[in-house]
Amino acid sequence: MQRGEIRERAENYLLKWQWLFGVRKEEAQKLFSGKLFQTFRTFLLVTFAWLFFRAGELDHAKELLGSMFSVNNWMILFDGSLYELGVARNYMNILLASILLLFTVDYQKYQGKDVAELFLKQGWWFRVIGIMLLLFTILLYGCYGEMYDVQQFIYFQF
Repeated sequence: MQRGEIRERAENYLLKWQWLFGVRKEEAQKLFSGKLFQTFRTFLLVTFAWLFFRAGELDHAKELLGSMFSVNNWMILFDGSLYELGVARNYMNILLASILLLFTVDYQKYQGKDVAELFLKQGWWFRVIGIMLLLFTILLYGCYGEMYDVQQFIYFQF
């Protein structure tokens, strides 16, 4: 590839960026929409790469890709049949509460607040109850005992 072709492609890329966001690339990277676009793009690329990482074989990865885009019944997301696939309703509620807590802590960090410092500034009884609640949650919902299968862990093959 010649230098002129590389420069032309780069200019075309920048023109597409300006058309998409209405501003130059450097300015768009400071905007929320630019950051959101970059985050979403990175998420899609990493998720796509994980598919091949987890599949093991190329044929299996192709099959997974094909099945991802061939869902004909979108109502399974809303009719409660997802609970029949192995995740009980109480585990799903714990998952949603954990995600809400994660987003809340992340938003506080985004606002520049130190969440650990906010927690440590509370009274001793609040801290003890919070720590005990976290420990009991781990003990209650953790995977232990004879039902636990090491083969289900994502990094078992390394």
